[in-house]
Amino acid sequence: MTRKGGWVEKILGTIVPEGKVQVQRIPQRTRESNKGSTDVLRTRWTDRRPHPPNMDKYEDLNKDSAVSTAITMKAGMIAGVGFHTEMPGDIETVPDVDHPQITKLNDYLELINMDELGELIVRTCQEKGFCPTERLSNGSFKVLPPESFFIWTTQTGDIYKYTQESSGNRKLAEWSKEEGGFDDILVYYRLWSPSRPYGKAMVEDLVSLVESRKQNSEDVTNVIHKQGYPFRVLEASSQETGDILFKALSEKEPEEDVYVYPIIDGELRIHTETLTPRVDFTDYIKHSDEKIAEGLIAPLPVWMKNANEASANVILDTIKIDVEKDQRYFARKFEKEIYAPQVGEPTPRHVWGPSETGLEEITLEGVAALYNGGRGAISYPQAQKLLHELRVPIGEEETEAPKPEFELPVDPMNPEQDQELYVLEANYEQGKITFAEAMIEGGRIIDINVRHRREKSIKALTLSLGKCPDPISEESEQHFTLLRNELYGLFRKKLLDLQVKK
Repeated sequence: MTRKGGWVEKILGTIVPEGKVQVQRIPQRTRESNKGSTDVLRTRWTDRRPHPPNMDKYEDLNKDSAVSTAITMKAGMIAGVGFHTEMPGDIETVPDVDHPQITKLNDYLELINMDELGELIVRTCQEKGFCPTERLSNGSFKVLPPESFFIWTTQTGDIYKYTQESSGNRKLAEWSKEEGGFDDILVYYRLWSPSRPYGKAMVEDLVSLVESRKQNSEDVTNVIHKQGYPFRVLEASSQETGDILFKALSEKEPEEDVYVYPIIDGELRIHTETLTPRVDFTDYIKHSDEKIAEGLIAPLPVWMKNANEASANVILDTIKIDVEKDQRYFARKFEKEIYAPQVGEPTPRHVWGPSETGLEEITLEGVAALYNGGRGAISYPQAQKLLHELRVPIGEEETEAPKPEFELPVDPMNPEQDQELYVLEANYEQGKITFAEAMIEGGRIIDINVRHRREKSIKALTLSLGKCPDPISEESEQHFTLLRNELYGLFRKKLLDLQVKK
C-alpha cells in the first residue's frame, strides 16, 4: 500500500491500494434528522406564530398502531361516553319536567349533531394539539384543518387575528378583530401554554421513538429479506462471462435460479456471505414500546399486561385523572362558546355521561321482587314500564297481566284415585285401620292427585300460550285449593257414613 497525492493526502494519510483493482467505501444510508426542531422561544419573533416543528409529521406518526389506538381510546373515554345537559344547582326545577332552557338547548344540539361534533373536536385536539372551529351563519360549526390554520398574537400574547393559508403561504381566509369575524372562530387546545400557542399533540414528545420503531420495522424486514437472499460475490475469469452473468442476474427475480453452461473449471467462483445473529434487540424494542405506551397515557395492552394489581390501579387512576381533566376543559368551553350564545342565561351545564334515571342500580331480579307476582309494591303496567326503561326486549306494553284460567273437569276423581280411596274405606269398615289413619292416608292420596292435575293443566297451558305461566294467577291457585278441600270433604263424609251405619 502507498500514500499518494498532494498536501491534503499527506496530512490525512490517504491510503491507495496498488494495482488496477480498487474498492470504494459504500457509506451507510443516512436517515432524516429532526432539523428545525428548535424550541419556539428560540426562534425570531413573528406575530404569525409558527407551527410546532414536527406538525408536518403528525399525520404520518398518528398512523402508528399504538398512537392510533391511544387516540381512539382517549377520544372515546373523553367524549364517546355521551353527555346530557342540566340546569345549574342554584336554579329551581320541577321534578320530571325539563326546564325551558334545557328544552331549547337540546333542540339546538340535536340540530347541529353535538355528539359527533364534540367527539371530532376532542379527537382532533389529541391528534394535532388544537382544533380550530368556525361558527357558520346558520348556527352550525365547521372544523378547519389545523395544518393550514395560523394564530397571530402580539408579543404580550394577545391574539388579534386568525388566518388560513395554503402550503405556499397564500392566504385563503382571515378573521381579525379589526376586519371582523374574529368571534366566529373557536379554538380548542390540548395542553396549551404560552410557549405552545398551538397546544401539544399526543405524539409530540414521542416523535423520535415512533420514528425509530417504524425504522426498526423496516430494518427487520430487510434482515429477513437478506437472510432469504444472502449477499453473494461472483468472480469471472473473463469479461465475456462476467457480462453474461451480470445481465442474467440483473434481470432475474430473487427466487429464480441461473444456470451457466458450458463453463470451464475455475472460470467462475461464487462466494456467499453467511449471516449469523450477533445481538438480540428484543429487550430494546420491548422497552421502546413500553415508553411509547407510557407517554400516550392510555390503557394500551403493552403497558398493562405486565403490571401487577397495584401498578395497574395506579395506571388506571392516572389515566382517569387525565381524562377527567380534559372533560372539565371541554365542558366549560362548550358551555361558554356554544351554549351561552345560543340560549343565554341561565346557561345549562354540559355533563359527560348519560343522565341519571334512578335505575342505575336496579336489576331484573329487583323488578321481579317489586312486582312479586302481582302482590308486590308495583303493578303489572309499572313493572313493564321499568323493563322498557332498562331496555329489556319484552315487546309491546300490555294493560294488564295475562291471567291463565284452568277448566276443572266435571268429575275431578279418577279411577286410580277412586280405587285407592275405596281400599281405605274397606279397611276402615272392617276395623283394620282407625278413622284418623284413614283420613291421613286419604288426604295424602288426594293431595298427590290434585298436584298431578295442576301440573298437567300448566303443561297444557304452556303449549297453548307458548310460554310457561309462572306464577299463575291467584284465581287458578284457588281453584285447586277448593278442589282439594272438596275431595277431602267427600272422603271424610263417606267414612263418617260408614261409622254411622255400624
